[in-house]
Amino acid sequence: MLNFFKKEKEEFKILSPVDGELIPLAKVPDEVFSQKIMGDGFAVTPNGTTVVAPLSGTAASVFPTGHAVGIQTKDGIECIVHI
Repeated sequence: MLNFFKKEKEEFKILSPVDGELIPLAKVPDEVFSQKIMGDGFAVTPNGTTVVAPLSGTAASVFPTGHAVGIQTKDGIECIVHI
């Protein structure tokens, strides 16, 4: 007999990477993000100039122009900061 144990989903916090107004992805004028092709998330209309990591992890990838950084946590959560 096989026993399957349901793993509880871990809760984690993602902070805003920049000061500004939080807006839903559906309002972003880029279809890749507004249609959630890259996954779920949020957008910020910035009124600050400093961008920080929204969660603790390792920069797993950096786009050559520096406008996007992929972050991966020790638990395997992946996040993209796209500027």
